[in-house]
Amino acid sequence: MSKFRDAFDRLAQDEKNQDIDVAIRSWCDEIGYGDSYQQIKKELYSWIEDGWVVDNISKIYNQLLRSTMEYGKKNTHMPVFPLWDDLVGNPILQGAKDGIESIVKDTKNRIKKMDIKLILIIAFVLMSIGLVLWILKLEKEKKSNDKREIKTFPLEIERVPQGSQEKTIFLLILDAEGSKKIIPNLRSEGKITSEMVHILSSTSIIMALWQGTQEEFTKKELNKSFDCSPNSEVSEYDVYVVEIELAKREIEFERNANAMSRYNAFKRLANKPDSHKITKVSQRLPKEAYNNPHLYR
Repeated sequence: MSKFRDAFDRLAQDEKNQDIDVAIRSWCDEIGYGDSYQQIKKELYSWIEDGWVVDNISKIYNQLLRSTMEYGKKNTHMPVFPLWDDLVGNPILQGAKDGIESIVKDTKNRIKKMDIKLILIIAFVLMSIGLVLWILKLEKEKKSNDKREIKTFPLEIERVPQGSQEKTIFLLILDAEGSKKIIPNLRSEGKITSEMVHILSSTSIIMALWQGTQEEFTKKELNKSFDCSPNSEVSEYDVYVVEIELAKREIEFERNANAMSRYNAFKRLANKPDSHKITKVSQRLPKEAYNNPHLYR
């Protein structure tokens, strides 16, 4: 809870969060989903525009309004939210679905008059709804694509002769600032732990990745990522390079796999410590460390 309060108080100091869209994006950044803001926002707005939501939110709004206004009459110290002042009886909110754009536009204008802390609370709730909807969508896509992925990815694996003991190398390029808290643990533990999963799977922290055989790793000169010289001064674009030896190839770490699939793969590795071993963690390196065309996001 203290982390939430710290984040909340910090965001409340930024006047830009008076805008509800900016506030939603700020919350996305706080939880490591800044790169997914547009997808989250898209799912949120699709939900808002749904006819069922429009019909039912008007009923909930009006009931909540009446209760609040009645309570306000008895308790004069209670503030009346300006957003609610003239929504009761608004024909748009009584089910006029074609007026959703007017609702959103009018609501945003009214929200701007609110206290920034109230805006941040609303933004947090909306961001949470959008995030859950997006994750559910990813899960649905994953299930529908499972058969196709199973047919596609093993083609690469089959190139390794049966009975071969050649190990799978997994290379991670991590944003230095975003991952600096777990770098010491990666070095000392030599394993991925459950506490690291959220950070390692964040789309704003993984700058690039790759997996393949030891032979491919050397042939494609990916090992040279560790040879890059550190900068004399720290830069916001610096990275850490992490080499992990996997017991088997993980399809979720292939090119074009979605964020939720990768999260599940990291979680699986954390639950099976014998399935991997961290073999090397670089110093803090400049962005040139991942200037290799075979790396992907």
